[in-house]
This record gives sequence, structure tokens and C-alpha cells, in this order.
Amino acid sequence: MDLFESKDLFRNMHPDKNLTFSFDDKCIRKCEIVFTDGKPNEINHVENDKVKIFIEDQEAFYVPIDSHRECCDIEFILSKIQNNASIS
Repeated sequence: MDLFESKDLFRNMHPDKNLTFSFDDKCIRKCEIVFTDGKPNEINHVENDKVKIFIEDQEAFYVPIDSHRECCDIEFILSKIQNNASIS
């Protein structure tokens, strides 16, 4: 199930509730830095394999999804690398 299918599924399951879908650090599968002429591009990629779902009046939870790529800037990627380095 991809991100859009999971959104449709949960919206159909909870039609009268407010739902929010987001990605946080636990959702990230991998980060990709794209280089051109030896320098990082402004736009890079983060691949998520989970989505965090908030349903009104319930605790948030994670749902596995097919890989979903998002564009992000180099500062975002570097901050994720730095956070992981400080954890290990």
C-alpha cells in the first residue's frame, strides 16, 4: 500500500474524524544526496517507508507503506545525518 492508498483507506475507515498524515525521523528509510559537478544539489531526496497517522481523539501510530520519496534541501539531509551520528 502506498501513501495515497493508506490515506484513502483511513479516511474511509474514519469519515467523521480529522486525520493528519506526516513523516518524522522514525519514518525515514534512507536519505539521498544528489551531487552535480562534485557539489551537493539544493534539492535532494528522503525515502520514507512508514507514515505517522493522527486520528482525532487517538494516539498517533505508524503504518508501513511502499517507499515514498520526498524532495528536501541539503540542510535537512545534513541535520538527519548529524542526528543519527550523535545517537550511535
